[in-house]
Amino acid sequence: MAFHYLPVVNWTVRKAALDPFEITHRIIFNPNYGGPGTKVPGACAVPIGRAIKQETRAAIKESIRRDGFRNPIIVYRSGGEYLLSFGGGRLQAAKQLGIPVPALVVDYDGDMGDYEEVTEDTWQEHFTDVPKNFEWNAVGIQMHYGLERGRREDFDPAGVAWISTDADKEAVYRESPWLNGEEG
Repeated sequence: MAFHYLPVVNWTVRKAALDPFEITHRIIFNPNYGGPGTKVPGACAVPIGRAIKQETRAAIKESIRRDGFRNPIIVYRSGGEYLLSFGGGRLQAAKQLGIPVPALVVDYDGDMGDYEEVTEDTWQEHFTDVPKNFEWNAVGIQMHYGLERGRREDFDPAGVAWISTDADKEAVYRESPWLNGEEG
């Protein structure tokens, strides 16, 4: 039996407010996608392309306009670029609103030393809606709210805790009825 070891890499997690227009690619933890490699073992970068549904996107934007950001996005810094890991709806809204987006940045470049460090003991304090699926692993952090139908087995209600109006709730549940326990 052959063993495959990941190379030892140094990275830290930092809290930052980023210019959303600096984030143009997504990190994918599957090098078979064919995008350019990164410093992150087993990952490549691909252009951000999958759009959130229209009514949900509008509801997220309105929520941020009304109440601000409740949670940071997750980004990796590699090769001088910021690569989105999680939070595409918030990133898209920040671009539309022209405002900085709060982020937890897994810094592989080592050039964010002036930013506040986030650790396994402090990450939760940066979230209003603390995700139950948040993992520190050998190459960084992974999280999800499990909102995508068929992509995750469990659904984390914290992922829709930002919905504060009936109109927003109706819009999101109309586009993603499984979040409300309906078929769709």
